[in-house]
Amino acid sequence: MELLKIDENDLRPTRDIVFEILRKAILDGKLAQNERIMETAVAEELKISRTPVREAFRKLEAEGLVEYHPKRGTVVRSITKESIIEIYDMREVLEGLAVRLVCIKGDKVVIASLKDTVENMEKANDEGAYETLYALHDQYNKTVLEAAGSKRLKENLLNLYEYIVSFRKITLSHNQRRSISVADHKKIVDLIAEGNPEAAEEYCRKHIRKAKETLLNKLGINKD
Repeated sequence: MELLKIDENDLRPTRDIVFEILRKAILDGKLAQNERIMETAVAEELKISRTPVREAFRKLEAEGLVEYHPKRGTVVRSITKESIIEIYDMREVLEGLAVRLVCIKGDKVVIASLKDTVENMEKANDEGAYETLYALHDQYNKTVLEAAGSKRLKENLLNLYEYIVSFRKITLSHNQRRSISVADHKKIVDLIAEGNPEAAEEYCRKHIRKAKETLLNKLGINKD
């Protein structure tokens, strides 16, 4: 297990720093599903006492990222059908709202920026530049979140994005799905430009529902 080192200039409580390091390692896939993580090993690697590690474990358990088993100790929780559906259902509602807010505001500069991003997404997809495509997805989301103008909405969606970052390459691993995703983004931006918030929100929600179904199918998880 190779974790980030603690920055000596970081003045936050050690438990919070450890929590962030472990959380990132789990969400990035560096700590695998069902992998056992031990207080002593983490403490030794980070060169700290076990107390802040134990407190970080409690926070991770409260967030549903790890679970404690009497015989095995603390392990990284595996992906479940219920957690995927819950995360994507929340994303559908929140991202749909963000798109609606952007549309209502009707900022021409923002709309122009979104159009440019989508055009670049089309180009990247056509050229097979998939890492660039993933980066442009992030850029699109960032523009929408900033333009929506809601701090709490932004915080909640960023938190969800951290959870689904490992899923994105799964949902976009098929050529047809990538093309559909890019086309969906283009349609959403077109509806925003037309000033139709209801249609833009609904199309955004439809896009996320398709992504959820793709993920469930790729993972071999039946929704019903």
